[in-house]
Amino acid sequence: MLPLVIDDALHLIGVGAYLPASRTLIVADLQLGQEGQLRAAGHGILDRDAEAMRVLLLDMLEATQAKTVVINGDLKHAFGRILPQEREDIHRIVGALQMKANVILVKGNHDTLTKPIAEELGLTLVDSWTDGDTLVLHGHKAPEDDPAFKNAKTVIIGHLHPAVTLSDGVRAERVKCFLLGAHQKKRLVILPSCTTLAAGADVLRITPKGPFFDQKTLDASTIYLTDERGVQLAGLVRRVRAALERLAR
Repeated sequence: MLPLVIDDALHLIGVGAYLPASRTLIVADLQLGQEGQLRAAGHGILDRDAEAMRVLLLDMLEATQAKTVVINGDLKHAFGRILPQEREDIHRIVGALQMKANVILVKGNHDTLTKPIAEELGLTLVDSWTDGDTLVLHGHKAPEDDPAFKNAKTVIIGHLHPAVTLSDGVRAERVKCFLLGAHQKKRLVILPSCTTLAAGADVLRITPKGPFFDQKTLDASTIYLTDERGVQLAGLVRRVRAALERLAR
């Protein structure tokens, strides 16, 4: 697994952002426990998501030799309770990461009851995390509420689960992607989700909403596709949308 170098301060690898100066790997939206909820609702989901994520995360750690891992929100999926599968999967995955790196958890909108598990694991639980002029926060709240936002030059968020549906008019495949754009004259990096259960929301078809995300921001963002082959540049959102529309005719 090789990183795609955006510049000296930012690399993209797997589903994460890597900050080489501080040897920090940033991932988001593991959504652990979602499998159990789907099975309880009658879906035939096998218990594979957590193990697939554990392997993926350890592969990214091995490739980057990161000393710190920041989980940028939504470590768990259920809002109102801690499910047995959530606790088991979180202990297994975070425990494996802690054997190789310091792990920090940024609170996401799904992390209303994550504090007890964080305490069990000795995890640092924060609303946001900074590294020099880079600010890491989940992205579900207005950034102006964070005092570190003013001095940040790069903001890294999750929450949105960006993906792109690639189609030649016959077959279609949804692929996770990074989005690199700008918010209030700051570089904005939107991470794909780490969960392997779903690719995410198609950024070429959604109606963007949220404190970081409007149509102007989306159209001016650059897509970087990511899969088992690595991260590759796809182009500006509006240009990729136009190209796929031409192929579908």
